[in-house]
Amino acid sequence: MARLQKRSGKMKTLMSELDRLLSISYGRKRWRRCGGAVEILIRTILSQQTNDKASEVAYRRLLERFGSFENVMTASDEEVEAAIRPAGLSRQKARCIKSCLKRIMNDFGKLSLDQLEGMDVESAMSYLTSLHGVGVKTAACVLLFAFGKPVFPVDTHILRITKRLGIVGEEKDATEAQAYLDEVIPSKLKYQLHLNLIEHGRKVCRAREPLCHLCSLRRYCLYWRLKRQSKRTTRFNR
Repeated sequence: MARLQKRSGKMKTLMSELDRLLSISYGRKRWRRCGGAVEILIRTILSQQTNDKASEVAYRRLLERFGSFENVMTASDEEVEAAIRPAGLSRQKARCIKSCLKRIMNDFGKLSLDQLEGMDVESAMSYLTSLHGVGVKTAACVLLFAFGKPVFPVDTHILRITKRLGIVGEEKDATEAQAYLDEVIPSKLKYQLHLNLIEHGRKVCRAREPLCHLCSLRRYCLYWRLKRQSKRTTRFNR
């Protein structure tokens, strides 16, 4: 137990240092509400397995076509599917969105998730993940961006970076990574570190051809060390 606590303490110290370095590169982030919880839920569903530009186009088309979430809820699956087609997986996402809206209306009598603000994180996460098609990442995005709750969503950028750093094992999926990172990242850092890691993943620690020479985190990076070692070995064997 003492060993686990010591390891957890070291990891929290590392997370604080990563946060410090990234805030130098990308600035400090103060929490601000990014929209209503239902809006964030729909946006996050649309963003699954696609890029930001495509999901934003789909969200804009959805509102232009229907005007309100109440109208989306009562529209046919085919109509919603056509509106959100730019986001991909439109049939699956249309059914998910309509199911979520109907469930929220049934549970609360209106299309609002404001009741979650007064819940503890565990209860709020439990409710959101009980909605059709909503996983832990989507649920955490709603709680973080709508209510500022201390949760840490893990997207593809964060998963890639934390694996390269050696913080998360290569065999872990995003759900497992989120459970671990949520535990070891201090609550006060979660919002800022989430945003800055995503920006770092887009600009520097890219999936293909990462710009390691520009990376402020490379002193802590397992991927960087192995890459350097490989280059040295190649030179030695020539």
